[in-house]
Amino acid sequence: RVHGENFLDFFDGRMSFVGKVISAIINTICLALAIVLVLGLTNAFFFRGLSRDDGRDIQDVLGVPKQEASMKHLRQLSSADISQLFRKCPPASPPEKEFKGEILFGSFSPFARLVQNHFFGPGNWAGLAFGRKGVGHNIFIKGATKSRTRNFRYFVGKSPIDGHQSLFLEYSSFSADRLTHGRVDELRMINKNVTIGFATYYLAGRQYSPIPFALQLTSRDTPKDSETQREGWILFQQRL
Repeated sequence: RVHGENFLDFFDGRMSFVGKVISAIINTICLALAIVLVLGLTNAFFFRGLSRDDGRDIQDVLGVPKQEASMKHLRQLSSADISQLFRKCPPASPPEKEFKGEILFGSFSPFARLVQNHFFGPGNWAGLAFGRKGVGHNIFIKGATKSRTRNFRYFVGKSPIDGHQSLFLEYSSFSADRLTHGRVDELRMINKNVTIGFATYYLAGRQYSPIPFALQLTSRDTPKDSETQREGWILFQQRL
């Protein structure tokens, strides 16, 4: 009888493991489909708009002087507005502070958030923090836990999107997984408190998926002991 109970416990354990594997496979397929959808939609909506200037200036796009712009104004913009606003803004010059982040993608934002929260991060993306020596990190919240991970180097350079200057966030120095290894964000400053950006992925030498997002400056300083280790397996475990 004891042997029988041990066998049942062993069988239940194996079935539980198989169930987790099947669940992981289904989640991976759903993520892949979401990524393909976001790639197609963002390429269609934003690369087309970023490639040309429609003649509007920043105030024309926002409807208010740029010094008065806030996250509220950015939420109301169309894909064409976001593209033109990005083209007209100078590269961001962030202080060593935390920024609250928000995806800007209208009716398709749930798909972009799915990629950002469950593919890129171990929880809901909450923003960015810029630290010393050109290094920063992303901030994610999962339940009561705040994670500071997905580290990046930041520097100013020429954008392949429109040829203008951007502040680049480059992840390959710290990322061990292949898809995130090809991620590069570009940031431009609307005013000292509000920044607009695009998250893009480089696959096979081509640039894909310009997902727009906005950053709002907070009063919180970036922790001085932020970690900058290579990431990969730890984040995978956190997602599970």
